[in-house]
Amino acid sequence: MQRLADLRPQLDDLAAADRCFDDLAAAEIEIAKLDAAAEHRIAKIKAGLAERKADLVARHDRLADALCSFVAANPAKFDSPRKRKTPFGSYGLQTVTELLVADPDALIDACLDRGYEDCLKVVRTPIKAALQKRITAGETFPGCSLKTGDTAVYKVDRALLEQARTDAAPTPQTGAPLLRLLPILLLAAALGCASAAPAPESAATGSPQCVKRALVVGMRQSALAGPCPGADVDAEIAADLFREHGVDADALADRQCTRAAALAAFREIVADAGAGSLLALYWSGHGGQQPDRNNDEADGLDEYLCPWDAPLLDDDLAAVADTIPAGVRVFVVFDTCNSGTMARRALQRPRLVNPKTFRAAMLVFAGCADGKASYGDDQGGAWTTALLDTWSRHRSYADWFAAAGARMPPSQIPVLTAYGDCAIFASTPALQ
Repeated sequence: MQRLADLRPQLDDLAAADRCFDDLAAAEIEIAKLDAAAEHRIAKIKAGLAERKADLVARHDRLADALCSFVAANPAKFDSPRKRKTPFGSYGLQTVTELLVADPDALIDACLDRGYEDCLKVVRTPIKAALQKRITAGETFPGCSLKTGDTAVYKVDRALLEQARTDAAPTPQTGAPLLRLLPILLLAAALGCASAAPAPESAATGSPQCVKRALVVGMRQSALAGPCPGADVDAEIAADLFREHGVDADALADRQCTRAAALAAFREIVADAGAGSLLALYWSGHGGQQPDRNNDEADGLDEYLCPWDAPLLDDDLAAVADTIPAGVRVFVVFDTCNSGTMARRALQRPRLVNPKTFRAAMLVFAGCADGKASYGDDQGGAWTTALLDTWSRHRSYADWFAAAGARMPPSQIPVLTAYGDCAIFASTPALQ
């Protein structure tokens, strides 16, 4: 079998080098043409599918409205059994308990007074499921109550929906050119995967438990660590990138991003994730170290991120990460800086998971190696800028990381770290 090194042309003089460069340029131009053609065809296909989907969604909503109205108007027909089963699923009546909020301000104040940060979203609105659980257990809150009653429901058999997705998925092609497989092979090798073959799509893809969510933090100012120029710019552009690719991104910044708020936001994006989900954490701001408090660090130091008021330890993040189920992809980007300077200093890449208890798969793109300098200014960090500049043409995680790394100065070398079975990342393009 011929090695890749044997395929490299031998250049003996400038004329040969000129020809090599001309061939390289021609290949790159052809790649650009193919990329543009592919994007154009994809756009046309998406437009056609979107029109068909819009018609089907409108028809679905009319049918659902008619069905639920009939069930609600004829409760006696659904006394026994409560739900009617058909080959396609079931419909009928279901008893539900609803949280009614009459005075949101009083409810929020009560949650804050009792330290129930888990009952509030980042935007200071109540999380009904968490509050309902506490009220059901016997606790009372001002400004809200529970109401129990019957409601019309329907559910299409999940196995039929999963089979439909499987039938619609294209059959994987074999014999792909070696250069097209290189990104997957390189990523698999870097992560120590046994096989670089793309894994089949999760059966849960598209189900209510298959989510795409991100938490984006930009700490230009921090009472804990001081200013970090450009962090707000980084976060704003990163959030836009996530949202443009279908990732529901929550953003926190400066005073809004307390330690409690950051943890609550991380828990919130993790809460509904099931197999096939993509979760992301982006943090631009300060980081630091302090003495290890539970003897789980080889160097005796805990790493932490700097929100507004108090250190957010890697142990705190790991505790939330432990709740993420298997089959979930977690993508993390750190662009951190040292307070009081224009040079950004590495966070020492906090250990975000406990290898013994972590079940999901995580990739971490860190702006530089431990203890090295990472640079930025009021326009943003060098690492974030490189990632955003190279996104459009480098779709796989391996391609994206390599292309962004190639744009970095020799003094700042980014680092990729993997946790869990990361072969799952090789089977899908970045952010998909």
